[in-house]
Amino acid sequence: MSQFDHPEFASKWTGDCDDNPYIECPFCNVRFYREEKNTSSLRSYHPVKDIWFSQALNAIESLKEKLKQMEAERAEIMDRHATALEEARKFFSDLAEKTMSEARTINHFYHKFYRCSEKGNCYGRITVLENGTFLMTNGHNGHPNKRDQIERNAVVNEMMTLSRDTRQSMRSIFEEVRQRNPNVAIGYDARLQRKMQRARRSNQPAVPTSVDEAEAYLNDNQHYNMTNDGNSHVPVRVCDHD
Repeated sequence: MSQFDHPEFASKWTGDCDDNPYIECPFCNVRFYREEKNTSSLRSYHPVKDIWFSQALNAIESLKEKLKQMEAERAEIMDRHATALEEARKFFSDLAEKTMSEARTINHFYHKFYRCSEKGNCYGRITVLENGTFLMTNGHNGHPNKRDQIERNAVVNEMMTLSRDTRQSMRSIFEEVRQRNPNVAIGYDARLQRKMQRARRSNQPAVPTSVDEAEAYLNDNQHYNMTNDGNSHVPVRVCDHD
């Protein structure tokens, strides 16, 4: 309620709006004329009330403009935050993928350690580095080297290498290597045969556990798809199902 609508102020107005076509303000002597429409209404032209009303409208319009501006700023901030969040998500995703890729391609090298065969009396240790260099970490305890055992181990290693890399029989490999090393005392015993067999199996594919794996091994063999005359043929597999 404004001061013009207060009961004490309203009692000071002169004129009767029902009988007279106008009423007069008791402070500024401004007349307010009645406008005839379908229903009788009084149209105000009071200068003070018009200024206040205009200021109120301007304030409302200003608040509306500020509200629109705030909504636009809020939408801009949300878009900026969404863009930053998407960039951060993409960055961490690429970083995780790169880390996993590098982890899968890391080559792990393992050092080989050897100790002296003189148990309890010698603390000699040798380490084989990644580049094949031998590094003695602990020295021998003054005992002489066992040259005969060293030569025998070299002969056994040569036999195991030939068993792994060639298709010769193990007996023929043994005879061939022994003829090149006549000074080494070695026999074709069961222990040597097991070593050569393990070396040969290490270079062979695993035993297939299904027909599909066996077929894959055959197809990968370059000699399987060739006939005696050198022409290729189509392999056919027949399975008997109960």
